[in-house]
Amino acid sequence: MVVENKPLRRINFSSRSQGAIQKSKSDRKKIISEKRQAAHAKREAIKTNLEAKNKKRDELLKLAQDANPEDEDKLKNDIAQLEKDIQSEQMEIDEADKEIDEADKADKDIDIEMLDEKPDDDDGEPGDAGPSDSNGNPLQTTESNNLENKFQTGNRQNQHQQGDANVADALAEAFQKGLVLDDTVCKYKQADTTLRQTQAILGYKQGTGNGRVAIVAETDVPGHQIYRIRRDVIVSSDKVDIIQTRRAGTGVLGKGSRGNTKWTSDDIEDLVGIAIEVPPGYEGNPENLVLPIRLSEAQKEEIKAKGERLPKQADVQLIIQWKLPKSVKGISENYFYSFESRAGCHSIYGTAKKANQVLYDLAKTAEQKYRDNGGLYSVEEALPELDALAWTPIGSRQASEEPGSGKNDKEKEEETKKQEEKEKQDEENKRREEEKKKQEEKKKNYELYFRSKEGIDLNAEFTVEQKTKFEDEYNKLPAST
Repeated sequence: MVVENKPLRRINFSSRSQGAIQKSKSDRKKIISEKRQAAHAKREAIKTNLEAKNKKRDELLKLAQDANPEDEDKLKNDIAQLEKDIQSEQMEIDEADKEIDEADKADKDIDIEMLDEKPDDDDGEPGDAGPSDSNGNPLQTTESNNLENKFQTGNRQNQHQQGDANVADALAEAFQKGLVLDDTVCKYKQADTTLRQTQAILGYKQGTGNGRVAIVAETDVPGHQIYRIRRDVIVSSDKVDIIQTRRAGTGVLGKGSRGNTKWTSDDIEDLVGIAIEVPPGYEGNPENLVLPIRLSEAQKEEIKAKGERLPKQADVQLIIQWKLPKSVKGISENYFYSFESRAGCHSIYGTAKKANQVLYDLAKTAEQKYRDNGGLYSVEEALPELDALAWTPIGSRQASEEPGSGKNDKEKEEETKKQEEKEKQDEENKRREEEKKKQEEKKKNYELYFRSKEGIDLNAEFTVEQKTKFEDEYNKLPAST
């Protein structure tokens, strides 16, 4: 009996059958995105109102403390109404957060569905031998795999293109209409570009030329934090201005005998740490930068004579927790911390010598423990483009560098040029001085000859006539004489 070879049915790899489904899901994602944006906008608007009402409530609370009984009752009623409004708006914020979470979940579910979908295989019957060529002959394994890979690649490209189109539409609409960008758009926090996850900005002070200077905590070693002063960090406006926290030279809060007393070391509860400005690429131990630089006037003049800059003292800030709080404008009515400079520490500890010893001992202890426990970031890696920030402090007991190191090529070239010009000028001055001495010696010798010729005593002064005659004869002498 002749067995008829029945051609094997080919699998249809076309993704056109998925078009309607893909469009439907894309439309659903767009609706979800719009809902999410609306919820974000609603939440931000409510948060703005809530902040204003919280501020108003705090102001009324302060007024109520000193108000007369009649005004106090009215203020209390106003405060009660504000409390109700605040509670209501907080509930609205919670509801908006819930809507955002639900939208995120629905969006992710659609993404999972789109990724898990398989191409339509025409419901192949049992016994199908896979894809075949135009004559019905089964394709070889390699050919089959290539065709399958080609389809899968095309399908992924379609998905990426569809996803990119959705994000592109969302971006265009958000910037055109001023909408809040949702989570489908990748965004970065400013601090993410300059800080690690183990770092946090505690405060700042205003710098000169480099904007705000940050006080940064490094917490990669649990229980052994270190602190750095950084000029290459973006600082937002909501951070603490450390100048506002300082207590050195100011009066202690309180009444009676404490009213006019300055803050001293007796008022300190604990030393939190010491922030040190460590230039990128510094090769010594950071605690050595805390040591004060002492140069005599002669040493300073010697450095200047070489055309080099005087060494710069590394900035340090002692972080203190006090026994009593202090009101810090814009931060807290009961602020227990302060960031004190070297000079401020001299005032707090009574003498510069004692303050310097405290600063160094604390820095040595903290930095040594940090290193001993595996700390990796005593010094940040030097970046060529940050040469302007990477000044080199001089005067540490270890790993001191020569003055002028850390300068960029242009600065070095300019200083070399200045040094060469200075050396050239020095040579010229030296030549002129020697010529002057030579002329003086020549004139002195001719004077001896003139006195001998005219019979004038060596110790006698010239008369007017003798002096005139001497000058005339001397000026007529040839230069080579």
